[in-house]
Amino acid sequence: MNERLANELLKLLDPERLAAFESNPVAYMNDLELSAADKKAILTRKRAVIKYQAHFGGLTNQQIDEISIESPDVEHAHVEIGPEHEYGATDEEGPGGLFMTTSGMREFGPSTNHIGSDGLIAGNIDCSDKKANSLVIVGTGIKASHLTDEASRYLRMADVVLYCVADPATEVAIRRLNDNVDNLYRFYGDGKLRGITYNEMAETIMEELRAGKRVGAAFYGHAGFLVKPAHLAIRQARREGYEAWMCPGPSCVDCLIADLGIDLSWDGCQIYEATHFMVRNKCPDTTAGLILLQIGCVGDSSFSFKGFDGRHYPRLLNRLIEFYPAEHYVVLYEASQFSICAPRVDVVKLSDLHSVKINGITTMYVPPINVAPLNEELLNIFVASQNANDG
Repeated sequence: MNERLANELLKLLDPERLAAFESNPVAYMNDLELSAADKKAILTRKRAVIKYQAHFGGLTNQQIDEISIESPDVEHAHVEIGPEHEYGATDEEGPGGLFMTTSGMREFGPSTNHIGSDGLIAGNIDCSDKKANSLVIVGTGIKASHLTDEASRYLRMADVVLYCVADPATEVAIRRLNDNVDNLYRFYGDGKLRGITYNEMAETIMEELRAGKRVGAAFYGHAGFLVKPAHLAIRQARREGYEAWMCPGPSCVDCLIADLGIDLSWDGCQIYEATHFMVRNKCPDTTAGLILLQIGCVGDSSFSFKGFDGRHYPRLLNRLIEFYPAEHYVVLYEASQFSICAPRVDVVKLSDLHSVKINGITTMYVPPINVAPLNEELLNIFVASQNANDG
């Protein structure tokens, strides 16, 4: 890892430092003890460039320019729509149970709800004090600044911290909290089924727990959202009699709500992992919003360090055309991982999506195309009841 650049990215999470950078980026960068390539990478404000340089370093000026061209600028936008090679730590967005291989069968979706399973309910777990032989799994959010005080406290208290995160700044933040760490990203492999990787991650967590340690595990985003190993580990830990619980963190959906300026509670919302949406023949309610996750790797159960080829993406678009007009606008969204980078917010017609570049972390938001009809009789009852109370 390029620790010097990663540290500077962490510093830019401070609002005062960020303001200084924004007022005069070149002057700010000139005062830093970074290489010319590191400075140029930051000044591009391109996530792909910054992440690669922070992870591996060694980019030439020409390579930085080439990657920048492939990553078009996107602007932060409040979207008014509706009826009125990536380093992927956690399944490019979080290890969701895309194709979980179990007893020779493919299981789509986590299907490992630990609320009430085996008679154990998360709310019964006392996580107020240090516990020997316990497991806490935390979500680190989308950017390093999303790491909560609660999550930081548990990672600091742990005897060992295992992590799989998506950006170098968060990795540095975790390493500052605890000296005894292990990067679970090492279990990924080219062409390797992600379900196998997730089982290995969960078993590694369990091995540390069985060794009598207070174990902390950190995953990108919300640890319970598209994170198969977290659910597997908590369920297995409770089965074996250990205390295990989870601390939430902001997910890509939380960031989408903030960046698009939408309130999903108004019209309602459906959220599906893209492959699950396809193979389960889901029929969306077009009066409510639709969020499709991991659209760039739909139908692909393996992993590639070079990214996903999107071979089945056209099938997803054809499926959507069955329910939505070709002229309907949708949003391609990617949350910002660094304070100096804007989120991706591309508003595109459904008919034009085939020509727009996507990747493993791209989320699609499909606004409703109409408004659900009112139940006039019930509405009148509610209004009459309210008027009676007010009177």
